[in-house]
Amino acid sequence: MYTTLTLLFTFLNPATPGSPHWRTDYYTALNQVTEQGKPLAVFVGRGKEGWNQICSDGDLGKEAKHLLAENYVCVYVDSKRPDGKRLAEDFDISDGLGLVISDHTGRLQAFRHAGELAERDLLRHLKRYADPERVVRTTETASVERSSNYYPAEPPAFHYVQPQMFVPSFSGGGRSC
Repeated sequence: MYTTLTLLFTFLNPATPGSPHWRTDYYTALNQVTEQGKPLAVFVGRGKEGWNQICSDGDLGKEAKHLLAENYVCVYVDSKRPDGKRLAEDFDISDGLGLVISDHTGRLQAFRHAGELAERDLLRHLKRYADPERVVRTTETASVERSSNYYPAEPPAFHYVQPQMFVPSFSGGGRSC
């Protein structure tokens, strides 16, 4: 009896407490953003649980998972799949690994980053765009300059551009990622 109830609860609520519920259909998730008033966090990675690849240490930390679960509609795009690869390219994430965050309306890109992020940087961005009072005027992108000398790495340079519409052009056949 208890096993049946436990299995039923797990099936009905696949996300464990404090963990984000990962959606794989971008367009369905975009509709949920409109309903819930939460920003959309699109994680682009490769393979099973590829959302962990965004963090340079290979795993989203507990705080990041909690922020995502409480404040975002989360989508995972598997760039190894043809439709996921097309969607990643539409977001200008050509290497198949990155993160895009919308504003609370789901209409504008607030942040876009291709590649990995250090956990502290990921947390900073997640906290910034979770704020319901934040008004997006530009799309922020972060790039880290790499150097072959022994000097400490420069902090990330932030670039701001006019905000883009969040819905990519997506010229593919299927609509799920």
